[in-house]
Amino acid sequence: MSAYKKIIPSIIFSLSIFVFFGSFFYVFSSKKVDAAAYSPLTHSLSVGMTSSDVVTLQQILNSDPATAVAASGIGSLGHETTYFGALTKQAVIKFQNKYSTDILIPSGLSSGNGYVGPLTLKQLNSFALNLQNGSITTQTTVNSSQNNQLSSSGLVDHSLNLYSVTPYQVAPGGTITLGGTGFSTNQNTVTIGQYSLQNQTSSDAQHITIVVPQVVPSGTYNLGITSNGITAKTAQNKPVSIVVTQNPSQAPTITSVSPAQVSGNDTVTITGTGFTSDTTIITALGTVTHLNSTDGKTLTFIPSQLSSFSKAAAIQQKAAALSGAGGLIIPIIAVTSAGYSQQSPGFILK
Repeated sequence: MSAYKKIIPSIIFSLSIFVFFGSFFYVFSSKKVDAAAYSPLTHSLSVGMTSSDVVTLQQILNSDPATAVAASGIGSLGHETTYFGALTKQAVIKFQNKYSTDILIPSGLSSGNGYVGPLTLKQLNSFALNLQNGSITTQTTVNSSQNNQLSSSGLVDHSLNLYSVTPYQVAPGGTITLGGTGFSTNQNTVTIGQYSLQNQTSSDAQHITIVVPQVVPSGTYNLGITSNGITAKTAQNKPVSIVVTQNPSQAPTITSVSPAQVSGNDTVTITGTGFTSDTTIITALGTVTHLNSTDGKTLTFIPSQLSSFSKAAAIQQKAAALSGAGGLIIPIIAVTSAGYSQQSPGFILK
């Protein structure tokens, strides 16, 4: 089995879980946040924009003290505005860093950039829906020096996990980034098969970037991480692997998706680079495997082929109804034996 097929379950897992992180310990209270006014966002947002969507964005960010736009005054809770300024950008960065497993890792990013694109929109909307459903409560922050991983249930999760690596193919001397949770600041040992790299650092407890030693010969290698005597677990116990080769293939990219709005049985065409005869597409509505690109630049699929289409589409359409919009953007990630695409355009399901 090729390395990328082994890691696809890890990517799917990392896209579907909510991993909270930071330098505070959160004690959850029983008071529910009133999110009745929230409506899902459907358009990308960035610094300098003025829109009613920015009010919704700030309300969502202000519902969590860790991502609040401001503690008081303009932009604070109850004083949200239509302007996307520097304070909103910093709050978005905090949100992206907090949910890095769902936003940054699939995008190949190590830190937030403040741009509200498809994956950030998806996470914001998911968070807002959980608020509306009463499944997320307000948080009281208690200062702590520990770097804790928090699960979506509000329970502190100190577990060490390895979920993903990018790129999959790398030349000796090349750089790879491992994604997961619970990494130590400077006491991580990364193994590439029988090769061991000690005292590797992580600035956010979720990413470790290393250089593959020049002495590692070509081949497929399982990766591992040990921190403070604990060995990292992987999603569904599937190994996370890389292929070391003198001629690594480039990870795929997605430049456009058409049409912009589709029904379940319409054909979606993806344009980009690096597609192969065995490409996997991952979306919030599930996956499609073994897609064949004859030219390496285009792929086609039908949304109803997606593995979780029926159940996920119903949730998506509920969110669209709440917003009064025609639908929500469904981002797409392409996965091949060389790696996965960064944050990409998507489609709207009618």
